[in-house]
Formats: sequence, C-alpha cells, structure tokens
Amino acid sequence: QVPVDRPVPVGTESGALSSTWNQEECSRLQQKLAEAQEKMTALRQKLAAREGALSSLQAAHSETLERLSSAQLELQSSQLAELTKQMGRKEVEWQQHQQQLRQQMAQLQQQLMDARALQPWTPKAHEFSQLEGKIRDLEAAEAVREARWRMLEGTTAGSHLHPHGTGAPQPHERIMELETQLKLRSQELFVYREELECLSNYMSMFRFGQ
Repeated sequence: QVPVDRPVPVGTESGALSSTWNQEECSRLQQKLAEAQEKMTALRQKLAAREGALSSLQAAHSETLERLSSAQLELQSSQLAELTKQMGRKEVEWQQHQQQLRQQMAQLQQQLMDARALQPWTPKAHEFSQLEGKIRDLEAAEAVREARWRMLEGTTAGSHLHPHGTGAPQPHERIMELETQLKLRSQELFVYREELECLSNYMSMFRFGQ
C-alpha cells in the first residue's frame, strides 16, 4: 500500500516563516543597534578629546593673558618710576629757572629805580607807573602758577603713595598725568620767559630812549 502524503496545513507553514523572518529582522536590528552604540561611543570619545583640547587651549590662553598683563604692568611700573625720576629732575630745573627769573625781576626793578634817578631825561610819570604795574603783574602771575603747581604736586603725590587704594590712578593714568604736568610746566616756563623778555625790552626803552 502506497502511503499518501498528507498536506501541511497552510496556517502552520505561514507561522513558521513569519517566526523565522522576525528572528532575522530582530537580529539585524540588534546588529544595527550595536553598530550605532559603537558609533556613539566613538563620538563621545572624540567629544571628550576635543573638550580636553579646548580646556588646554583656554588654560594656555589665560596663562598667556596673565603673562602679558603682568609684563605690561611691570613695563608701566618701570615707565612710571623713570618718569617720576624725570619729574624730580625737572622740578629741580624748574626751581633753578624760577630762581633765575626772580633774580632777573629784581634786576629789572633795580634798573627801573636807576632809570628814575640817573637818566638825564625824565619820562612821563604814567610810563613808569605802567612799567611798575607790568612788573607787579608778572610777579603775581608767577606766584599764582607756583601755588597751583604746589597744590597739584601734593595731590598727585598723595595718590602715588597709595597705588592700590580705592579710586587710585592706574600706572598708565599716572604716566599720562606726569607727562601732562611736564608739558604744562615747559609751556608755562616758556611763556614766563617771553613775558620777562618783553618786559626787559620795554625797560630798555627807558634806559636808551625810544
């Protein structure tokens, strides 16, 4: 008797195929997930390396800025010290010039007295009065300038004694302040000399005639 093949139920074969496909698909997905996790791990490592490199660069940049700031501060402090010495030398020169100018003023006054007493001709009274007034004005202007400079020197010296105090000028501000003082002193001394020369020339008219 020949055996007869029994047909396999359709539902059973379809279920087996579906199960096999699901297993393969799950395996593929797991593999892709593993690959994705590996890529994420590699990306995290790269990110960590870049963050570390960035931190190193930032630290190096901060260190460079600190060195530059320190070097600039040392340079400004050195410039300030040198300018302060220069200011001291200029002050000595200023005092010498002031003394010379005072002597010249005294000579002018003496010459005026001599001109009144010894000249054979007698100038008008108001001309002598004008000359005396010019001398007094020059003396008064010199006294005002000297008092102003003394007050300014006291203020700047006080700020220099406390460089780290509240509101104290920074080195570069102090340098600019001293440079400005030097320029102003030179200008005032030049103007003072010009005024004195003009007065001396005016005085010569009384000595030698117009």
